[in-house]
Amino acid sequence: MSQATPAPVLRPLPQVADIRRAWVGPPRRSALPPHGSDFGVQHEDTEAFRQRAARECLDTLGMLRSYRAPQDVETWLIPARSEQRLLAQVRALLMLGPPALTLSLKLALDPDVPDPDRVFANLFLLGCTSGVEALSKAVPIFEAAQMRDRGEAAAAVEAFCLSPSQALTDALSPLLTHAMPQVRAAAVRVLAYREALSTPAWSQAMRDADPRVVAAALGGSVNALDRDQCAHMLQAWYGCDQEPLARAALRAGLSLRLDEARVAARAIAAKSPAWADSLYLLALCGQAEDASLIEAAFQLHWPSAVKAAAHAGWLGLGARMVGWCRAHPQQEPLCKAVHQALRILVGLPGEIAPDAEAMTQTWLSLAADKDVEIRWRGGQAWHAGAALQALRDGAFSRVQRQDLYLELQMMSPGLRLPRFSAFDFIGVQWQSLEAIAASLFTH
Repeated sequence: MSQATPAPVLRPLPQVADIRRAWVGPPRRSALPPHGSDFGVQHEDTEAFRQRAARECLDTLGMLRSYRAPQDVETWLIPARSEQRLLAQVRALLMLGPPALTLSLKLALDPDVPDPDRVFANLFLLGCTSGVEALSKAVPIFEAAQMRDRGEAAAAVEAFCLSPSQALTDALSPLLTHAMPQVRAAAVRVLAYREALSTPAWSQAMRDADPRVVAAALGGSVNALDRDQCAHMLQAWYGCDQEPLARAALRAGLSLRLDEARVAARAIAAKSPAWADSLYLLALCGQAEDASLIEAAFQLHWPSAVKAAAHAGWLGLGARMVGWCRAHPQQEPLCKAVHQALRILVGLPGEIAPDAEAMTQTWLSLAADKDVEIRWRGGQAWHAGAALQALRDGAFSRVQRQDLYLELQMMSPGLRLPRFSAFDFIGVQWQSLEAIAASLFTH
């Protein structure tokens, strides 16, 4: 195992607060009467000042929502200061007390135009408050957002997914049987994200007549559910003719290392490598016997084959890509794709031109001393410890980091790794990575 990465200086972590204990209390006196040069100037009293401050904090909280996502060239730790500012708004609002929550409930839904950031800010604030009273008032807002606008619906789900209040499980559970499918789907999505959806509730969602509810159940973590029940319910969805559902089912099954999921991925990839990301997901499994299927896919759909070859990690597939590129030197898109794939596989320097001859010479020098019996990624041996280090250190997008976690799950037979989501607050992600490291290296 490589040395652990030092913990970041800033590790913003959302916390639940008792608003009545955090509150600074009501104003003790009204504004002083004007005097001297202030005569004739309109002064706001303390209550008015607090109302204005609460509005400004809510606006800033909503604005900072978009700052949580790292840019393409950034590491996942870069948005830490933005998250720190976001959580500072929450703390300030909680110190402003019950009047701030009353204002939040009033402002949550703009009566005129959709405002996703406003929905996020207000619901996240309410989700940081202890007790059930605030949540009982927040749930109707969550429900209304699902039926108003797609952006607001997504913002409401995001707010509750990230909220630290454990009382959300009980607050949202009644919505699992709501008459409107979009509300059922939203409740399933939040609870599944938080690993707070029970196996019976997940199975019920998987049998729902509306595909949005099924998609929500498939899209969340199944790590904490009954493995046998998951295997039974997922079987019918691997071959689904709706590609997003088939993709999600394969990912869920592979995260549990179900043999049936890998068999299904092989069957799909043999006919249509791009469908449901089947060949790519098969490559993440890292099984040497799948290399021949990836190689055969060059004839069916070379973009899928190149991507899969890069992530499978077998040097023989790297040689196959180089040979394919040399055989088709005039296909510029192919050469560029192979260039990127070799960077992923063996760390091909970026300054090497995506030219068949140049790549061949560099490939030969990079691959010459490497063991063909093990997997490689970025020129380094690829194993669970390396995947964990990549999750800690790499400049990857959120989607790529979720793929790394999926790969790590498949590399860990016999273990149920602790929950991880690249969409969590940085402090929560750091705690997850520490828990994963403890799980991996104590077994």
